[in-house]
Amino acid sequence: MVSSEFEPSNSIIADHVTRQVAGKSLLIGITLQIFQGEVFGIVGRSGSGKSLLLRVLAGLDRAQSGRVVIQSAEDDESGWMEAVPAIALQRPGLVPELSVQQNLLLYSRLWGIPRRGRSGRIAKYLEMLGLAEVRTRLVGKLSHGEAQRVELARALLPESLILMIDGLTDTLPEDLRKSVWRHLQKRARSGGVVIVATSDAREAELCERIGVLEAGRLVFVGAPEELIRSAGPQMVVVQAVRAAIVRDKIRERLGVVVREREGGLLFATEDGEGAVNEILGELGSDVTAVYVRRPSLADALEKL
Repeated sequence: MVSSEFEPSNSIIADHVTRQVAGKSLLIGITLQIFQGEVFGIVGRSGSGKSLLLRVLAGLDRAQSGRVVIQSAEDDESGWMEAVPAIALQRPGLVPELSVQQNLLLYSRLWGIPRRGRSGRIAKYLEMLGLAEVRTRLVGKLSHGEAQRVELARALLPESLILMIDGLTDTLPEDLRKSVWRHLQKRARSGGVVIVATSDAREAELCERIGVLEAGRLVFVGAPEELIRSAGPQMVVVQAVRAAIVRDKIRERLGVVVREREGGLLFATEDGEGAVNEILGELGSDVTAVYVRRPSLADALEKL
């Protein structure tokens, strides 16, 4: 029976999960609900516990206390409860003595992918990940980056409703990264769930929601934009020829503290767009440039 604190929907639930290794707590009381249909990011610095949490959610590692539950809504007909998680790991689970193509054929058989569709599906992911030209090369002869891309292809191959990726998308070349993320977001919209562990704010911004880990504790869960808003006010940067005069006028007009930094005037406000419009309306002839610098997700993560 799942606690009433969780929503009754197709989801993966971590219920007060704690994991220790050699007497050291690496995950501490993690409580989290990840919903079918979303891309969820597990975000944290190296050593925060994100890879371990991903493994526990996938059933590859065991919690000392708490539990992981796959929950289904009463009227579900999507096959959610029968879904087996597919996971791409930092250390590729590939056979080095086999070629790229042979590895993917092996795993397609293990996943029970129908013979008629295997070759086409393998070709699709080799192309998506820029691996078509090395498909006959032994995995043991690949570069580290190439091997990680084959590992990602291995996890994409079964097209499971539950897909987990441990930090492999942030090192992709930019064109491949964009292609893979379009695929991940499409997969989630089609009724899957994608969980990505990452330390990269760029990756986190592409997720609908994120959970931020710090030293094994979950310190934030929500949309990236929520975390950005918590990072503090927007900063308005004004550049002007007569900076001292413009500074005094902004102080008088807006009642803000104006500092001279970054080759211009800088002040904090909750309504950057409104401040820009007022400055342009009142001081337009004296101003050469004005723009809003909003906190980034990287800023918010660092502050958190």
